[in-house]
Amino acid sequence: MINSFFTTWWEGLQAAVSQAQLIIDSVVHQLDPTHKSGFTLYNLLVAATVGLAFVALPEVAIGMTGIAASLLNAGQYLLIGLQSAPMVGRAIWPTGTVDSGLVQIGNIKSELSQIDQEIGGMLNKGLQTVMGDIATFALFASAGQFSGAISFSLPQSTAGLDLALKTFIISNAMTQNGWNAIPQLWMSREEVSSYEYGTGCEFGPDNYDVCTNPTTGTAFWYSNNTGIAYHLRSKSDASLSSSQLMLDIFENDWSTLPALFDGAFNCTAAGHANLSEPFQVQINGTIDLSCVSQLNICLSCNTWCVVPYVNGSCPFPDCERHCDS
Repeated sequence: MINSFFTTWWEGLQAAVSQAQLIIDSVVHQLDPTHKSGFTLYNLLVAATVGLAFVALPEVAIGMTGIAASLLNAGQYLLIGLQSAPMVGRAIWPTGTVDSGLVQIGNIKSELSQIDQEIGGMLNKGLQTVMGDIATFALFASAGQFSGAISFSLPQSTAGLDLALKTFIISNAMTQNGWNAIPQLWMSREEVSSYEYGTGCEFGPDNYDVCTNPTTGTAFWYSNNTGIAYHLRSKSDASLSSSQLMLDIFENDWSTLPALFDGAFNCTAAGHANLSEPFQVQINGTIDLSCVSQLNICLSCNTWCVVPYVNGSCPFPDCERHCDS
């Protein structure tokens, strides 16, 4: 059963990486035609391999439609196994062996087409760790999640397995090209549409919770899950409105808006934004997935910190370059 789990995980990841490659040309054209964005190869590898665990997180799954029950089950069972047998997570995502080679966004498509062997090697180390030691095997399967009649045969084209990698790519491209989001907390939808931040906005019938001023293009995305409204904006590209970008992200399946915005908020609130290695393997063997989204979340000038301080200071930076706008 565990062998089958790792095998279908590997097969699904190959398809997921191929799916992620399909968005690169559109993302580059829309957000980064001059190829400013860069990524380390290690972070791309981790973003690709954490996809199964990522979609199993409740705050991520809530923003997805059409997700297969088999994918959710497999992701949840993987998280349980990693928590029970921390040495497996450390084997898949080892620390101290970081490949820091920089990959420009214009080369990501080519790079992703060549990482199958690296991903396969990472998963194989995890499988060897489980199968090579009886005690580890017992811990990994201790919750009974790999026994019984449950099938772990995931289809190769499992929708959603590519979400972590795509979210990591699009959020980095946005941040490195001057986009950021200002969170407005504790607001209802009605308050968002009547709230004036330069201009008001309106929710349309099929706009995926995007509140837009049709004249100026000013737009918020409202999270029904957290009650936070995010004001997305950028000085670097006046030709692309924030509302159009958010609709493109959703309609082109570049990410989900909850994964992009709420994920980045949680990452920043925990004090983990701007880390060179955003995917942190914990002492207990689990991997911190709170920073899959690297979108810059910041506060407008002279506002109170919206979350508790981290290490004596507010974890959200000021949007200083926007203060005069």
